[in-house]
Amino acid sequence: MAVIALAPAACLGAAGQQSAAKPATKAGMAASSQSASKPASQSAAQTGNQGAASPAAPAAPADPGESLPPDTPVITLSNLCATPTAGECKTVITKGEFEKLVTAGSTQTTVAPSVRARIVQPFAQVVVLDADAEKQGLDKQPEVENMLKVARMRALSQVLQQRLVKEAQQVTPEQVSEYYKQHQDDYTEAKIERLFIPKIAAGQNIDQAKAKAIAERLQKEAAGSKSLDELEKQAYTELGLAQQTPPSTDMGVRRKSQLPPSQQEPVFALSAGQVSNVIDDPNAFYVYKVDSKTTVPEANVSAEIKSAVAQKRYADELKSIFSSVDATLNPDYFGGMKTIDWNAGAEGERPAPQRVPGRGASPTPPTSQP
Repeated sequence: MAVIALAPAACLGAAGQQSAAKPATKAGMAASSQSASKPASQSAAQTGNQGAASPAAPAAPADPGESLPPDTPVITLSNLCATPTAGECKTVITKGEFEKLVTAGSTQTTVAPSVRARIVQPFAQVVVLDADAEKQGLDKQPEVENMLKVARMRALSQVLQQRLVKEAQQVTPEQVSEYYKQHQDDYTEAKIERLFIPKIAAGQNIDQAKAKAIAERLQKEAAGSKSLDELEKQAYTELGLAQQTPPSTDMGVRRKSQLPPSQQEPVFALSAGQVSNVIDDPNAFYVYKVDSKTTVPEANVSAEIKSAVAQKRYADELKSIFSSVDATLNPDYFGGMKTIDWNAGAEGERPAPQRVPGRGASPTPPTSQP
């Protein structure tokens, strides 16, 4: 008998979330009530004895189900069988079968005792309804066959992507070192200050030519070691913005990727103590000063590199799969679309996650693997 495990698996996930926040038991509530009603003298006596060693907490009771062999029957459904027989009719589900079905599609392989108790009823209901549906021939109906086909497509797609994620996460120390050498600039950090001269201010018109002239003059003063804090206040005053509080000039420690793209190279080309030229941005003029620069050691970013390498390997594998397929669409049916761009909607050149009709999300691209 084919058992649809979708509902039990969903119940398992819900039960797992609920178990994290257990409701207060009656015994616990009674104990709290009694504690609150104790006389002050008794509480004081207990306070005085706090120095004494507290008795050890009782050990959690052993799980008798854990030691059962996989072929042990755990659910018996009498008067339920796939093929009616003259003798006894029953469906027996073993521990191994139960755990494989309710954990299908997840990384779990076992089921906690509290979870078993929560999901056994909905699981058994699915088994009974599945058997009755087959007796009625519902599995032969075209719409049901389509639903089963989509479920199979979705399951295979997700299993494949889960495998790609797992394989991509197998990053060796040698690969980490090689990536670090090739991208060492990405791990250079600079302590920087920034002079901000706005082109736009709420409720006020700013003369763009005047703002640019101020920026160029103050850039020379910044290069002469004048405080950027003072220069920024001066710029706001000269622009008639004295009533507004300028942003802090202290940008802290940043990496190149943490700056806007147009500002990355001009800033990180500077040595410690140097000041950039005026950088013209649609909203403001900027002048940067680099106070210090350091390169983060490989050991400090190894986990970050593993994540980057894993994501690239995953993206490359997906790209190799999608790039071998050309999609041709009927533009009359798909609103003018003639083909599919597998990279559309994805970050960089990462292929968009494969999807099929119906519910279900594709696995998340891999991150770090300690």
